[in-house]
Amino acid sequence: MGYLIVAAFAIGLAIFFNITTARYPDTAARVPVLLSYTVIGLALLMVAETARKVLAGRGRKVVADLDRSQVIAMVTFSLAIIAYVTVLERAGYALSTGAFLLGSMLAYRAIPPAWALAVTIGVMAVIYGLFIYFLRLPMPIWPSW
Repeated sequence: MGYLIVAAFAIGLAIFFNITTARYPDTAARVPVLLSYTVIGLALLMVAETARKVLAGRGRKVVADLDRSQVIAMVTFSLAIIAYVTVLERAGYALSTGAFLLGSMLAYRAIPPAWALAVTIGVMAVIYGLFIYFLRLPMPIWPSW
């Protein structure tokens, strides 16, 4: 059942991204729309794989139940992604992306804090360089307050 819950969240998040990018200029919306379709496709493949294994009689080994802490973590992270996408336009790329990346890594203790800060700065620099500098996509860098 756990894989189906994860797939449902992924599809819902991808649909939210797709709806949110409808306001973007065509060039700025291409990558998020492509990524949302990719996520939907991968989630549907996860559902199909789970269904195939359940029908083949190996379902108990594959369909793992999520415990309460995993569900809370998944819902919290999903809400953080929704908040990030929602405030991106008003808060600007630098503030919202930095807060989202650093906050996620610190909250889940994925890596030590110093590395989390270094990774956040590095990822932001790569994204800025690729999408804003080279592709010249019209993204708001700083807050529009």
